[in-house]
Amino acid sequence: MKAPLKAAVVGVGMIGRLHAKTYWQNGKTELVGVVDQNIEASEKVAKEFSCDAFDSLKALINSQNPDVISIAVPESVRFDLAVEAAKSGAHLLLEKPLASDLIQADQLVDEVQKHSKSKKVSVNFILRSDQRYSTMRDQAKSGELGEICTLFARRRGTSLGADIYGPWTNLLISTAIHDIDAIMWIAGSQIERVYAEAVVKKCAQWGHEDAVVATLKLANGAIATLETSWVMPANYHSPLEAHFDIVGTGGNARITGSNHGVEIFTEKGFSLPELSSWPIFQEQVSGALRNSIDNFINSVYFDQETVITLVEARNAQSVVTALQRSIKTNQPVTVDIR
Repeated sequence: MKAPLKAAVVGVGMIGRLHAKTYWQNGKTELVGVVDQNIEASEKVAKEFSCDAFDSLKALINSQNPDVISIAVPESVRFDLAVEAAKSGAHLLLEKPLASDLIQADQLVDEVQKHSKSKKVSVNFILRSDQRYSTMRDQAKSGELGEICTLFARRRGTSLGADIYGPWTNLLISTAIHDIDAIMWIAGSQIERVYAEAVVKKCAQWGHEDAVVATLKLANGAIATLETSWVMPANYHSPLEAHFDIVGTGGNARITGSNHGVEIFTEKGFSLPELSSWPIFQEQVSGALRNSIDNFINSVYFDQETVITLVEARNAQSVVTALQRSIKTNQPVTVDIR
């Protein structure tokens, strides 16, 4: 039996902490260290999951020489850390998006590929590890749905998204990018051209959109519609409202909601709990995030293909860039596909 892979996490915010917990709970990995610019946060997570806290990635690498590293810091500071981790010889799991803009994303892809030729590198696009979306992809790929004609993706949250994420990122690159990747992955075709309209209200203070509706033309002739927003009131009964629909000449498949049919009524009101992304079940991380990290661990441990490549992640970001340009110019924009 192989020895566990030594795992480390850079960035222990909400998502980074879940990365750390998943490595700690997976028998194929041993969590050996965490890093965060907030040393108190890293020490708290290190104590919780019985590993060491470090004040820099360099110190962690020199001390532990991890086999796998998750980079879970904001995209604005991800580049240097990802390249440093790649140079260490570790296998990498990067949070999405790759960078703040497409130029830096391309630089990141080139640098990481240069230093990680024999290593596994993946990006945490969790819809690819959501069993509902992977089932839909299997149906489309098998031909059961016939030739794909149209797709529709909705991902809308409450104004809390704007409050939490608006100061440092934007709706398209943080939220809609999941569905952009899912559209191309499920349809088995690249998005070639986009046209988008936006509503700007609360997020105007940060120069971002509150809501976007877009039409996407795929290389295989299919047309997709994308709707995303951070608009609904903070007390809305569902923290995330997601919908995905695909129509082909042989059938239709759809995903509705993220609560798996669970509805809760109490004196406090009505709620639809989010049970798809990273619910905690019996004290363990579960859902699509757990599947995504476990898939990455298995790709390293058993030398399997990763669920998504760096270039695929880069192409999803290129669609975001085209959408942003379309909003500014009020014109259709061709996507730069690599």
